[in-house]
Amino acid sequence: MEKFPEIHDLTHKIVLAGGACKQDVHRADGLKLVELVNRSAEIYWPTKDIKTIRKPCPYPPNIEVGYPVILPTDRAGGRGRATWLAFAAAMGRC
Repeated sequence: MEKFPEIHDLTHKIVLAGGACKQDVHRADGLKLVELVNRSAEIYWPTKDIKTIRKPCPYPPNIEVGYPVILPTDRAGGRGRATWLAFAAAMGRC
């Protein structure tokens, strides 16, 4: 909260943008929602000591999406990490 004072307002905006996307099919509403969720990810992942990166998603419409940068040296250990790294590499996300 102290480091990211905009978190409550951001969460409220995400809920409103999601509602707008459900009401109609305007591209601008969808892009706004993606941008807000990307910002949320950029706040969340650093609290877990994981960096984020924005890359175009590998499928249309190829807009930039925030991804966590998960490396073998990260704290989050276990079998799931190796599976994610293999999947991410196959999808060109790493």
